[in-house]
Amino acid sequence: MDKRLVVLLRHPQTELASGKRFIGRFDVALSGEGLLTSEKLAAALQGFAFSGIYASSLRRSRQLAEIIAVRHGLQVRVEKDLDEISLGQWDGRYIEEVQQEHPLEYRQRGQDIISFRPPGGENFLDLQQRVLPAFRRIIKQENNLLIAAHTSVNRVILGEALGLPLAHILRIRQDYGCCNLLVQQGDEFEIKLINGSVADLAKE
Repeated sequence: MDKRLVVLLRHPQTELASGKRFIGRFDVALSGEGLLTSEKLAAALQGFAFSGIYASSLRRSRQLAEIIAVRHGLQVRVEKDLDEISLGQWDGRYIEEVQQEHPLEYRQRGQDIISFRPPGGENFLDLQQRVLPAFRRIIKQENNLLIAAHTSVNRVILGEALGLPLAHILRIRQDYGCCNLLVQQGDEFEIKLINGSVADLAKE
């Protein structure tokens, strides 16, 4: 089979301050800086030939994908199974507030990301079990493709490609607006770039 290029992006900065809130499924837009980063990513990706561009159903992911899709004459395909991990009743709340009100549960999540679910939310095993089937389905439908997604979603996909145990995927860094490049041939993935910047992308 021919090689397939998969460009996997994390959305840029949102309107909420970085690191202060849980924003899993909390539907927030990109900030002005995030929109500017999206335009830079779109320019850097203009020479790539995509057959499909995908986004989660969350606004920050769709905004990034739409800015890129315009330059390629494509429509964004929304895939809800690529939504960020649900943090249930913690979504949208300040991290410090949750830590103070629910110290035991907060500590349990840090110690056992695979199994612990915030009230009404998901754990990382739940996330893996919805993201990976969606990812496999998408890549079968396309040649070269782009996915605009989220930190935890990207970590699950990259962890699978790297053969990392699920408990170790938090070691994979995913900064705002970062780019990951994967090349698929058969059932194997070669990772060309992880957590790359716009400048790194321009070199590919």
